[in-house]
Amino acid sequence: LRAHRWIDFSPRPQGLADFVGLRYIPAPESFFKGVKALEPGHWLRARTENGRLTWATGKYHSLQICLNQEIASSDLVSEAGRYLSSAVARQLQADVPLGAFLSGGIDSSLICVEAQRVLSSQLRTFTVSFHDADYNEADPAEEVARYIDSHHLTITAGPEEMRWDNVRSLLLSAGQPFGDSSILAANAVCRHGRRHVVVALSGDGGDEGFAGYHAYRALKRIAALQERPRMQWLLFSLLAGPAAKLGVVSPELPARIGRFRAADDVDLVQAQFAAMSQEDVEGLCAFKVELPIRRFFERQWPQPLPKTDSRLEQLLGLATEVNIRLTLPNDFLAKVDIASMMESLEVRVPFLDEDLMDFALSLPMREKMNRKEGKLPLRALAAQVLPAAIARRAKHGFSVPLGTWFGANFKESLRRDLLDGGSPLRQVFRPKVYEPWVQSFVAGRQHPGMTRKGLDMRIFMLLAAHTFLGEALD
Repeated sequence: LRAHRWIDFSPRPQGLADFVGLRYIPAPESFFKGVKALEPGHWLRARTENGRLTWATGKYHSLQICLNQEIASSDLVSEAGRYLSSAVARQLQADVPLGAFLSGGIDSSLICVEAQRVLSSQLRTFTVSFHDADYNEADPAEEVARYIDSHHLTITAGPEEMRWDNVRSLLLSAGQPFGDSSILAANAVCRHGRRHVVVALSGDGGDEGFAGYHAYRALKRIAALQERPRMQWLLFSLLAGPAAKLGVVSPELPARIGRFRAADDVDLVQAQFAAMSQEDVEGLCAFKVELPIRRFFERQWPQPLPKTDSRLEQLLGLATEVNIRLTLPNDFLAKVDIASMMESLEVRVPFLDEDLMDFALSLPMREKMNRKEGKLPLRALAAQVLPAAIARRAKHGFSVPLGTWFGANFKESLRRDLLDGGSPLRQVFRPKVYEPWVQSFVAGRQHPGMTRKGLDMRIFMLLAAHTFLGEALD
């Protein structure tokens, strides 16, 4: 695209604001004024006639939630196994060396079990390991590898791999700002895996189809709270203030009770899946933000049930839609695409097989989750084919420990570039807001009001914005 000088590659302010709020920019928009992104399930046809370029787009595929209220619970596990087996068998077809990513979680473990069953040779499996125990998944992955007898490689990722030029090169290969720091780990496992295989299977998509995220259970609890009688809410409100002052509950609880009471489904889902609140986005941006990020979380798919039926199905149906329509293609799949294509590795995703995903989206939430855990059909299937400890393993998000992974030299470069008076960040963001984040991160201390992961997320967002603003404004 950059070879065409007539395309406007100047930054689009609203695209930057959306990036801050989500850590990615959803299609069909982009970071650049003159560039659009092709949406999932769409085609584009371009042609030249009489020296003029014309194009058209259209949709060829879409997903939607079509609940099957008649499905028998006794059939779910066998049906899930049948669809998964068929999906893995189809995606194992290759005339080049093939392997699989193995995190030790249920999704990737089920794929590896099935792949090893189908293949006539020993499956190659790959895991990324961190020195930080809070983020490390190497032990359960190695347990699964031993159980299925795969040819396993654990890739240890540390500060020695994180050089300023390498990170900048990876960020630029995204084509526009991309703020999910787990792309660093994804690229590490792709780079090492490509030395052994040309195609790899990934476990992405299981959480989206089978309600595996912690947020689903949080939304279920909030929905139950909202349905309590008005007098109970009044009592909660009266008791929360004194309890917070005494230190019995979180100081934030009184305000949260009020927000929960007033929030609609879109507010609730946005609070779970947005990277930053609208208030924080507008506080950081030094320009006027025209459109709220709420627009991305409003329902676009058909309602799964009439409004008079289960509100819980409506709320969690919206959460499922947002995950599949918004987060999965623009964040998780984009991350793997960027990280793998940079290394010339093809990644395939069996859980996004059309028949398997249609089956998952047909299941009512009562069949996919309970108060304690999600992915019930997959957990039951895992209990049949995997060690008990793996089948019972709780959901573990894929993230990287930036604070320990970025070494002293990297942090010094980060501090110098992001806090320098000539940084392009100063043209779009308020320094008084973001500079304390950078200072806390470089000093290795916790920032007030932020978790460790929350601070890491903001730092990586700033680094990605800095990289592309510098390119665009040069």
